[in-house]
Amino acid sequence: AVRGGFFWKLRQSEREKRELEGLVRERTATLEQMNAIVKSINETLDFDALLQTILEETLVIPGVEKASALVWDPDQGYFVFRAALGWDLKDLKDICLTAAEAEARYLRETREIHEDIYVLLGVAGRAAEGKVAHVGVAKAMAVARIRVEGRVEGYLIFDNMTRADAFEGQELE
Repeated sequence: AVRGGFFWKLRQSEREKRELEGLVRERTATLEQMNAIVKSINETLDFDALLQTILEETLVIPGVEKASALVWDPDQGYFVFRAALGWDLKDLKDICLTAAEAEARYLRETREIHEDIYVLLGVAGRAAEGKVAHVGVAKAMAVARIRVEGRVEGYLIFDNMTRADAFEGQELE
């Protein structure tokens, strides 16, 4: 009986070890992706080019077909699009959202999956849709809110134009 218990405990320990090894592999892959993003940031000085580089690095996130960076412009008092991937930035340049519109559009009726990272629960009919509808409305959206010293300075917006469930069940860290 002691011997059987020993082997049972040994098999259980080996199974736990394999599970932990898998978790370590997943975390390592995530850290390598984050390292690539940080490396790109360190190599880029121009803010708009930096935003564009960040968006390009996010294409590794499953479900992302298009992405954009909406940034607070203190001179205008609005959020404006400064970078885009998959969208024509010229079509986004004239879109200005107030802080209240941006918050309502990108943070209300969402599921926060990680601090400041949200998956929108239904995309159609959101606040300020009239301002963005001319470029097309995504079927699924995930949003990263960018805060500096507690102030919202921007949003990274990840769009999927074909699947409403594109970001469901993901851990976008």
